[in-house]
Amino acid sequence: MKTFTHVLSIVFLCLFSFSCENENINNSDSSPGNLILIIESINIANSGDQTITYSYNNNQNTQKVYSFNNNTNYTLNTFDNDLVVLSDYYDETDVIMSSTIYSYDSLGRMISHNYLEVNAGVLILKTEMLMNYTANQIIVSKITYDVNGIPTENDLATFTLNSDNLIIKRESGDGLRISEATYNNGNLATYTNSGFGDYDDGYGTFTYTNELASDSYQKDKYLFGSEWRNNVMIQKWYLYSFKALAEQGTNYLSSYSYKLSIDSSEAVSLNAIYEWNDNGQLMTQTKNKLFFNSPHNRVLTYQYQ
Repeated sequence: MKTFTHVLSIVFLCLFSFSCENENINNSDSSPGNLILIIESINIANSGDQTITYSYNNNQNTQKVYSFNNNTNYTLNTFDNDLVVLSDYYDETDVIMSSTIYSYDSLGRMISHNYLEVNAGVLILKTEMLMNYTANQIIVSKITYDVNGIPTENDLATFTLNSDNLIIKRESGDGLRISEATYNNGNLATYTNSGFGDYDDGYGTFTYTNELASDSYQKDKYLFGSEWRNNVMIQKWYLYSFKALAEQGTNYLSSYSYKLSIDSSEAVSLNAIYEWNDNGQLMTQTKNKLFFNSPHNRVLTYQYQ
């Protein structure tokens, strides 16, 4: 098994090639159809250990199992034409707690996302998201209803795309909260948040390995089809969600840093290391993250048939 880091890749290229230019290396399986399991071990300071187990069958992520503090909940996914259309979330006693229903257009683009939360079989919360596509934008409306079916929140977000169909901007309906991204070779290079508040506004920078990212690394492909990148992102509205773009690019994410505009010493940082087997299949991903000096560490291990 070989261990790869961004620094070692640069050293290798400088020693064994005629130039030290960043050239992509494809020694990993770009479409590992025999992926069957990913086990993600999570350790967050002062929060205990968690484990998420992703199960795969015929290139579909059919089940997720969440283990924390001796409790085990799980999600079962239903597919139509390799697109997830229903995610049912159960507690450890097999009682359903929520359902998420998805629909898509003929191009595989998500056009609706409905979240239903239940308690003892009674609907207590509903969130409805509808997507409208224009030439270079995705406009998403979001309405939240209470237990009586009365709207309690109505929001809007506009996602702007570049010519490569990559999201470069997310703007709130009131135009006050904006996230913007730039790319290099299909990888997220920078992103900024503005309008979220002094202790949220900031900017992020990213580095990548020279290895081409594999399907097993980009596991959302096994849920959301050919338009998986945008299908994932248009559901994400929270402050730091743009960082998810960093694991959707051409190469493996090596590191990132997000610093506050008001104080650049306050930062979120991450470093990642990868291991492959002799067949070029991703076997281990280790992510060591500092969230404003609080360690958040994850190790993902991959199993194949």
